[in-house]
Amino acid sequence: MARLLLGFTAGQHLRLRPAFVNGAPRLVVRDPQDVLSVPALTVDAHRITSVDVVRNPDELTTVRSPEQW
Repeated sequence: MARLLLGFTAGQHLRLRPAFVNGAPRLVVRDPQDVLSVPALTVDAHRITSVDVVRNPDELTTVRSPEQW
């Protein structure tokens, strides 16, 4: 999974930070325009079965800004 994420983000100057979002451990991603994304993995039998990415600002109001990191 790490290789996949690195492939998607190569050359994009993203800021990555682990955080708890809605009580679950997540990776918080911000791009150069400060657009926030939070991917979530679904795992079944030790395999990733889906990747969901939340980018809706209304659903991410509890995520702190970079100044609070």
